[in-house]
Amino acid sequence: MRAGKRTGMGSPAERPEVATQAFVGALLAGAQPWSRVLDPRFGVFELRNIDGERHAVPVSAGWRCGVEIDQALARLSAASARHAGDEQRGYQFACINDPLADATPTASCAIYADAEGAAEFSLVFVPDRSLGLRLTGVLMGDERSLPAELSQRFDVEVARADVRCP
Repeated sequence: MRAGKRTGMGSPAERPEVATQAFVGALLAGAQPWSRVLDPRFGVFELRNIDGERHAVPVSAGWRCGVEIDQALARLSAASARHAGDEQRGYQFACINDPLADATPTASCAIYADAEGAAEFSLVFVPDRSLGLRLTGVLMGDERSLPAELSQRFDVEVARADVRCP
């Protein structure tokens, strides 16, 4: 699915057609602006049970708009940055673009580990005429400790490309 597709790394104006570790890593590190994958007219669904320091917090799920998106992405960038002990937990970073060919197209990138207590981070994108890919969802935390109905709701909500901000 990735062969011959624009990744967003060719130039500042290049619209990404697929999600890659290099591009998403640059977004998380602040080397690329989030505006490359955000349209202020649309929301981003956030599901989390940790904060930016990876401390447990009550589960929060919902659509974010405006400054709330900025806050969610700041939390994500801080929490997904390398922390002491990450190497021992065996974190992996992967992007999946195959669902872009599905009836409900999405691409996703995740930072994850199988170790007990490891935090997980997922970003979900949908195709967008103006941006190439648009961020629609962010998951932060220990997915294994989330109620199943919230994990299912996340999957449904992030595939929606039509949620507009007021």
